[in-house]
Amino acid sequence: MKWNRQTATLLVLTCSATAALAADANAEWAQAQQLFQSGDFNRALPALLSLDKAFPSNVKLHYMIGMSYKNIGKPAQAERELGWVSSYAQDAALKQSALTALSELKSNADLARAKKREEEKAAAATTAAAGKKSSNPLEIFAGGLPPSKALVHDSVGATVQEAYRKGWKPCTNSRCLNYSKPGWQKMSVAGHPDTDIWMSFGRMAFSQNHIGDIIDTAGGDARDTGPCMTCLGTGWVKK
Repeated sequence: MKWNRQTATLLVLTCSATAALAADANAEWAQAQQLFQSGDFNRALPALLSLDKAFPSNVKLHYMIGMSYKNIGKPAQAERELGWVSSYAQDAALKQSALTALSELKSNADLARAKKREEEKAAAATTAAAGKKSSNPLEIFAGGLPPSKALVHDSVGATVQEAYRKGWKPCTNSRCLNYSKPGWQKMSVAGHPDTDIWMSFGRMAFSQNHIGDIIDTAGGDARDTGPCMTCLGTGWVKK
């Protein structure tokens, strides 16, 4: 490359721009940490998520995002982030902190309560849209309630067969996590019983407890966006 004044100027501008970007990232990181450490999790979370786009493999960042979700009452998202940290953190203290937080989420039944509220909200919205009131949100399923999400004889195939026998089939929404999806497998995941089975989406995995939820795989890591409106979060529809 011929060295001239124009080339030198371009090099200086490039170096200056790189330094400016690094300075901006450092400033954004410092601000996010300050908000997190002060307990202002609602304001810290957007800043942390913005940083995650630039540093998607930063384990400490995922931990802070997970703890922010936990503290603002979004246990499903917290479980996702902290589960990732517990799997990939090299720092023993950070891994243990993530495992402790996951244990707290489970023992407090935050996930179960949040999921129940989401299901009730979705069911109520569907019932209202149908122009009728019901004391049982799942009354829209003619012929009784759908099967549970629990495995029959510890087998996905047996579970689906039993559902068919009772007049049900896995949800037909292609984005809904259900037993018709191939790839269910057992995995050893901290804080979860060995009886759980998992469906992997890249570096994220969801247990059968997320059956009936919409899994969004667009734009990076897969995430649970809430109950499927086709099956109302049950994972089953009538045949």
